[in-house]
Amino acid sequence: MMVLGQAAGTAAALFGPKVHALDSDILRTRLQKDGVALDLETGYLDAMSDLTPIVKSRG
Repeated sequence: MMVLGQAAGTAAALFGPKVHALDSDILRTRLQKDGVALDLETGYLDAMSDLTPIVKSRG
């Protein structure tokens, strides 16, 4: 939920009243620059090293 809140706040800051013109690539780049891990592969659980993520098989 914290990541969702940060994404919403960042989108509001970047696009303001023109949020309908949101560019997801710009938002994603900014979130990554701010250190937000957007998926498990990029270290989402680094702060919880004793946990093992459950990964769904693809197929």
